Amino acid sequence: MRNALGLFKGAGIPVKNMNDIIDMGIYITAALKSPKEGYTADPDTIKAQLPLLEAELALFPNLKLIMLMGDVAIKMFNMITKAKTKKNACPTGSAGRHRHWAGEEFFWNGVRVFPSYIMTGKNLLIEPFKRDTIMEDIRRMIEVI
Repeated sequence: MRNALGLFKGAGIPVKNMNDIIDMGIYITAALKSPKEGYTADPDTIKAQLPLLEAELALFPNLKLIMLMGDVAIKMFNMITKAKTKKNACPTGSAGRHRHWAGEEFFWNGVRVFPSYIMTGKNLLIEPFKRDTIMEDIRRMIEVI
């Protein structure tokens, strides 16, 4: 929660708590509902939890935008979209590679899809450009919604 609030504030969005974010029509969740054991997420865990993410997304019939924060979120969302449409919603690979398509827009069923970096973990301290990129993505997201 602290990271999310800090990133929104850094993006120039005046928020004091998560209710401020919710009041803007933004819902934050984790694609993977249990923490990763190691550096990467276990494929069996991803497959087991995929229906949870899909059911959660179905709770929001008026979605305008989905921001996929991190490789696992991107992978899981692409697994959902590929099962339905036989193609990924956005290019596969690391979130960093998605920056190469920064000018390109991705959509799934009319919903704008933003691949971005994960907003948690030490990577925000180690690689400040990721924090800056996330804040820019948040600003772009706000423009869309």
